[in-house]
Amino acid sequence: MIVAGRCRQPCLAAVHIFWAMLLMVSHVAAEDECYKASFLQTDILLRLERDLQTSSMQQHTKVCDPPSGWQGICAALQAEDRYVPMEEVISRYTGLDGYCIFGELGNWTRKCAIARCYENARPFAESYNDWYKTYLLDPVSTPRKLRMPNGREITIRDHQYPLDDLYCLANGWYDLPRSPTVNNFTYLVQVSESSCRLLESTVPNYHNMTLNMLIKEGMRDEKQLEELLRGFDPVVNVDQSLVDGMKFHAAAKCVLAGGKGAVCDIANCAMRGCLSLDGAVGYAAR
Repeated sequence: MIVAGRCRQPCLAAVHIFWAMLLMVSHVAAEDECYKASFLQTDILLRLERDLQTSSMQQHTKVCDPPSGWQGICAALQAEDRYVPMEEVISRYTGLDGYCIFGELGNWTRKCAIARCYENARPFAESYNDWYKTYLLDPVSTPRKLRMPNGREITIRDHQYPLDDLYCLANGWYDLPRSPTVNNFTYLVQVSESSCRLLESTVPNYHNMTLNMLIKEGMRDEKQLEELLRGFDPVVNVDQSLVDGMKFHAAAKCVLAGGKGAVCDIANCAMRGCLSLDGAVGYAAR
């Protein structure tokens, strides 16, 4: 889920993304193609396989007993907190989840706090279905092809907020097996930890990220991709700075929960769609 500066419905202090429905291909066909593509040994799958071999995957039950009517918010932030490293802000609230500490920012934090508390990310990912229906079924949503710096290509149809597809691809989350990613929270946490370890070692300023840095990065990335897509080139070349922005955003989500915080975005990518063998996103009927 990307945080950006433009206010859409539902509107957040820092806007986030919404999740998709099937477009122009049948659900069965999309699922079949995604099933085939899931056997590709991408970097994230190879790394995850190594991690699974060296750590426990035992299911555990977490006691979640929030106050009655809890909305995923457990702190009142000050205006100046947006300029303070998020890790420092979180450290003031011993034992509390960073997502609920920043819960007042909007649904992207507070609903994720609830998902993390109950160890179930599916309702979070499903909560944007109706919004996606309003634009992903638009017949004018013609395909556009993006080429990554490493030569990999993806064909998208999201003209409303194409950064979502780039985000899921750049972080390897479109390459994951969809069912366990959405339905098995233990597996989802394992994937998140694997991603976050890599991001911690490669993304600059990982431990000093501020909310303001996250918002500014989202605004910059959104503007850059929109400018690229404004042209008529059959293939849009995505430069490395935009890919780095996607990784920066994912890293910030990791920081919000001590290296495990990417679970909601990863589940959303799996619910949003998947890649067929030809690199086209099959937006999933959910």
